[in-house]
Amino acid sequence: KGENILVDAPDSATIKIRLDLTQCNANNGEGAKGTVTVTLPYKEYDINGDGKDEIVYQIDSQKDLAWFADYVNNGHSDANAALTDDITFDDSEWTSIKNYSGTFDGNGHKINNIYITSNHSGYLDSDEDACGFFTNTLSGATIKNLGINGKVESSCVTGGIVGINRGTIENCYMQGSVNINDSDTGGIVGGNFGTLKNCHNESEVTALNSVGGLIGLNYSNTTITDCYNTGAITANDTNNDTNIGVAGGLIGNSYNTTMTGCYNTGAVTAESNHAGGLIGEIENSNGTTISNCYNTGAITADANVGGLIGTINEYSYNTKISNCYNVGTITGNDDVGSLIGVSHRYATTFSNCYYRKYCNGDNTFFNYVDGKAR
Repeated sequence: KGENILVDAPDSATIKIRLDLTQCNANNGEGAKGTVTVTLPYKEYDINGDGKDEIVYQIDSQKDLAWFADYVNNGHSDANAALTDDITFDDSEWTSIKNYSGTFDGNGHKINNIYITSNHSGYLDSDEDACGFFTNTLSGATIKNLGINGKVESSCVTGGIVGINRGTIENCYMQGSVNINDSDTGGIVGGNFGTLKNCHNESEVTALNSVGGLIGLNYSNTTITDCYNTGAITANDTNNDTNIGVAGGLIGNSYNTTMTGCYNTGAVTAESNHAGGLIGEIENSNGTTISNCYNTGAITADANVGGLIGTINEYSYNTKISNCYNVGTITGNDDVGSLIGVSHRYATTFSNCYYRKYCNGDNTFFNYVDGKAR
């Protein structure tokens, strides 16, 4: 009768559907039966590099992408997909993919002109309430080789690509803008429990607090490797509370993490406290390691401003920083350091690190690493 048929497709090459064709045949009103065969666009190959062939849905349009999101959101969380072309969205809003545990391979393609938002605000009842192209990924998920260019707006934990990540994100990038009226916001990930490799952010990222070019809030036992940011990062909460307004070129707030081979060239601004070229604040950490990283971007805040890290709080221990440097200008009114704004000297060790001699905007001379070592 001209109605659309929604097919909940199983993992097979073809689907056979029995249709009543009474209304579309001219056989004196007598009923007729027929069979329609639908072939789904997929291939079987080793998408994960583990020697096992998997079904991988092939996507080359906004319509295909919407179908895949609906398929995953209706119980097929481990479905795999690959882009076969760049996709440019019309003005419609994207319905994010939730609870994803499969492999999504962009194949070097980019999704353009996408608008991502969420109706949720404030505290999350669950990971899937976050905002991003994927609201959340589960352990075992892999998002790779994907570029996104668009606009992201919300009032909850947000990442341009993944809201809350518990899997692996590699060779991905974000362009455009991420503008959030809340905290824990990153160009790539809002809240990270997983792994980032070879990712970068070019978008402007603005939020109230815990803002980073890559990650807003980074949890314990995570790894960040060969990533960078070139976008402007701003924490625009003007409340001068001790833990408000944190901004980092790569990560806003971080617990235990290992960061290797990463850098920032974007301007980082916290309109109150805590701004760092790499990380705004390391808190409650027992074993953060940062190596072979650097900052060249301008870092600005009222207080607790560092070329690499704004603050290492009093509950953090065993922070090790090696083969790192800062040559960006550092501007602030209190606790300003070429590498670290505020730290606990006996909890932080440096090896083969250096910094620009004149680091403040007014050419104030700093001959120490820490703005304040407590």
